Amino acid sequence: MAENVDYEQIYQLTFRKQWAELLELVYKYSKFASSDELVRRAVNTFENEFFGELDKVIAKDDIETGLENLFLLHKGKIYSLTENRAITVVIELVNIYRNKGLLLEAYNYAVFYPKQEICAEVSKN
Repeated sequence: MAENVDYEQIYQLTFRKQWAELLELVYKYSKFASSDELVRRAVNTFENEFFGELDKVIAKDDIETGLENLFLLHKGKIYSLTENRAITVVIELVNIYRNKGLLLEAYNYAVFYPKQEICAEVSKN
């Protein structure tokens, strides 16, 4: 059992949709994320809430940071996303950076899923 895990803080951050802070805790508790049932449940709740927000296309300041942190956690094998959700994260990041005119950043994400339409478009330019 993870003695130092602050479950209440995890659930409060999820409830308040403070994604960046929650992802910091996921990283902090990464060694417990796969073995502690309560941490796994909290992280799963976070993931579902976060992707629910993406599906609603609600613009929030921390969506970009949340996406970047999710990508890093996934690539670092700290927290695994399904393949579909990993693709969604990359596509969202590519769109964000392309819309900001930051084509190098968009390209750096696009290379992970070059068969996706938006990624292929960014990679060609």
